[in-house]
Amino acid sequence: MREANRTTEVVKCISAAVIFFSLQTGCLKRSFPVVEIRPDLLQLAITEINYHPIDDQGNNADQFEFMEIKNTGSTDVDLTDVQFNDGIDYQFPANTIINPNEFIILASDAVEFKNRYGFDPFGGFAGKLSNSGEKISMEDMRANKKFLSVTYGTRNPWPKSADGDGNSLVKDPAGAAIDVNSALYWRASCRKKGSPGADDPGVVYINEVLSHTDAPDTDAIELYNPNNSDVDISGWYLTDSKVNPMRFHIPAGTVISALGYMVFTFDSAGSKGFSLSEHGDDAYLFSDSSGAREDGYAHGFTFGENENGVSFGRVVNSRGEEDFVPMSATTLGAPNAEPRVGPLVISEIMYHPKNNVDDYIEIANISDHEILLYDPEHPKNTWKVDGIDFAFPESLSIKSDERVVVMSNKTTVSNFRKDYNIDPSVQVYQAPKALSNAGDYLVLKKPGEPYIDNSDATLPVKNPDIFVERIDFTDAKSWHNQADGTGLSLQRLDLTKYANDPMNWNAAAATPGK
Repeated sequence: MREANRTTEVVKCISAAVIFFSLQTGCLKRSFPVVEIRPDLLQLAITEINYHPIDDQGNNADQFEFMEIKNTGSTDVDLTDVQFNDGIDYQFPANTIINPNEFIILASDAVEFKNRYGFDPFGGFAGKLSNSGEKISMEDMRANKKFLSVTYGTRNPWPKSADGDGNSLVKDPAGAAIDVNSALYWRASCRKKGSPGADDPGVVYINEVLSHTDAPDTDAIELYNPNNSDVDISGWYLTDSKVNPMRFHIPAGTVISALGYMVFTFDSAGSKGFSLSEHGDDAYLFSDSSGAREDGYAHGFTFGENENGVSFGRVVNSRGEEDFVPMSATTLGAPNAEPRVGPLVISEIMYHPKNNVDDYIEIANISDHEILLYDPEHPKNTWKVDGIDFAFPESLSIKSDERVVVMSNKTTVSNFRKDYNIDPSVQVYQAPKALSNAGDYLVLKKPGEPYIDNSDATLPVKNPDIFVERIDFTDAKSWHNQADGTGLSLQRLDLTKYANDPMNWNAAAATPGK
């Protein structure tokens, strides 16, 4: 009887499709083959997401949602038994083939999509793309495994213009080696309403601006093509006024080579072109005369005072945020130099103290000499910190390697010194405004040369403030939110490096003045 039972158990085990022998039980047990993802599917990429379309005709904007995938490989890809099952629901019909460099568009509403773009999408998906960000995944149903997914966001540094302002999310050629779930991998589409079914037209950036020069030097605007292909900018416009695009019409036949630079000087723009004010101005590039209000493209920035011979340059930090700051060297026609840093820098920020009253910033002198905190020829013009409405008193200075502290108005200087055990030799000043517990911005400025707007001597003299550095910090995880109410402060890791990047900051025990 025991032998019969054993035989019966063996027969049951052998009935499995795949078997293996267990030395522990002496019985053949059932197992299942491992099915790998089909290699050709790994050639696919999600290249455009229109998750929050613009509503320009009184319709439900969700009807214009679409997704674009592309075969980025060199062989055909069979999409049989492939589906989207996160974010949207869609299964490709059997024997669907996508050729190399071919696109497939899936739309929320096929009829409305054709009305807007003039051609039929490949298919219509079920569900809606979230306007607050979500995960989208493609699955190989044969392997029961996801092989491609994107988690997009809507908060900074994800492009704001893709969140209901008319643009879509498209793959940024500069972000090819970056995680697809990072905002750095994506940018806003060049044109309003996106570019379904085709590679998005190449963007071009205002990359460097020289606005304060003396002869023989001349003002200049540098453009940069971040794409791996040439971009024809014939007929585009350069301007020193954001509201008036038609300052300088770029001549026919003007092409910026892939990853290349092009410099327009005041002389090359001509007398009917643009000029740049050393006291602050705009620098914008428009693909059309409408100012990119419809399907056009625009890029640029507004800048303030700068020193003679110092250019403003484009910087992208570790969160994908674009900034335009003074540069350590002028590099027109070549990659930008590092941002200019110092001689004074913001070295520590306590924006949300544990007791909710002892917030402060610390400013350090990283130069090898003493720095006057005022203009010696105009002593009332002193260094300032925007964001806390603080201006240093007259006739002060800060020695090399010295640190001064600017505290909030929530407590007294004596109590503040006592709470942090600050040495009497440390200069402590009080600002009229406190920092926000949710994050804030700080702009360090130094006094510039006073001037009058024109030759009319009756106009009041202007006392300009020259940008030194800016920090836009938040209580988000990327900005080391361990410093949010825990007693820790934000502390700059390298005082000689660019300020407005969370990668250059850390959360640590508060050390004001030390």
